[in-house]
Amino acid sequence: METLPRLFTRENLLDIRVAKNFLDLFLVAKDILSRMPKDLYQVCGPISNGDLGSRSKNIIVFEKTIDAFQEIGFSVFNQVAFEETMWRLTYEYSDKSMATLDYIHCLEEFYLPLFKTGKIKHLLFIPGWQSSTRSNWERKKAEEFGINVYDLPENWVDHYDPNLFKELFPTIKHF
Repeated sequence: METLPRLFTRENLLDIRVAKNFLDLFLVAKDILSRMPKDLYQVCGPISNGDLGSRSKNIIVFEKTIDAFQEIGFSVFNQVAFEETMWRLTYEYSDKSMATLDYIHCLEEFYLPLFKTGKIKHLLFIPGWQSSTRSNWERKKAEEFGINVYDLPENWVDHYDPNLFKELFPTIKHF
């Protein structure tokens, strides 16, 4: 049986798969956000390109990061479920050779309205975020919208210990 990400419904997952544009995806995200508290975290870092060199490896780090923070009680918006459709739509908006990916639609039509909801209050940047077009954009928008930014230490996910989080992140108020 397929495990649903927290607060996602089967209908949400179907709507994500059949989305025709990034606005469709945002509307699904908005529905999910309506069931979440107001003080949300979001993980940022390379997915489609960047640090680890492959989407699958980068997504594993995202999922581990999301799971770790949820395990200790943080409310984290999980955008990983949107990634396959985002990749498809980015490809459809781009030249078909994939030589030039068009990320602007994803950023302006999904992530910008997501930030404008005001529910995302904290961004957790995984190591290597600097190599990601999306993460650099998110960091700039965080400043614009007054969203808190936290840089996770190098290789943190390999040495995760919930008991050490208080020492690593003394400024995060949820401890």
